[in-house]
Amino acid sequence: MPPKPPPLDVARQPNLPPDLLALALNSLAGKYYVGERNAAGQCDGRGKYVFAEGAVFEGDFKAGKPEGRIIYRSADGDVYEGDFKAGEKDGRGIYWFASGKVYEGEFKAGKPEGRGIYWFASGDVHKGEFKAGKPEGRGIYWSADGDVYEGEFKADKRDHDETNRSLNRSLGASRSANSSAAHSIAASPFHAIQSRSIWDGRVLGRGL
Repeated sequence: MPPKPPPLDVARQPNLPPDLLALALNSLAGKYYVGERNAAGQCDGRGKYVFAEGAVFEGDFKAGKPEGRIIYRSADGDVYEGDFKAGEKDGRGIYWFASGKVYEGEFKAGKPEGRGIYWFASGDVHKGEFKAGKPEGRGIYWSADGDVYEGEFKADKRDHDETNRSLNRSLGASRSANSSAAHSIAASPFHAIQSRSIWDGRVLGRGL
């Protein structure tokens, strides 16, 4: 079973006095930050940043960007808990989609890359290697109906040169060993995790 997302009221939120002037100025713009800052006035240390559209970042910041351990909540209901580097998801983390999908594993430049596991709302599960947000390399795909594919993936598709191991648990019988080896996963459920960075020069510096 996939892990559950953190509760809305996170106990690890920083207990810091608010910058009242910054809060007043940025409340007018629909965004605000509460937390530690560096000498240049940038977010630096523990803090919480709320954007006008509803996105929330809480955790560690460095030089005005998320850096370290962060809990991110999108305006659409997605939740991410894990490592950030220079404002991007980078390292290990878990991403809960509002649609019901869950990814846990390694990230690079905002997308799944490295080893990870995807749980889908349909009950399907994929475990293996990812690159730029898609299956790439060795992996195992379990379908909710009992089929299993173990082999190589290229560009989100099963490698045509690999053999498919297909099991039908409900019937207790094996299907053809290569019946679907030459076909890509129908209606591929892999989509790039939201990676748009909202950390740019327009929102950094004093007054945040």
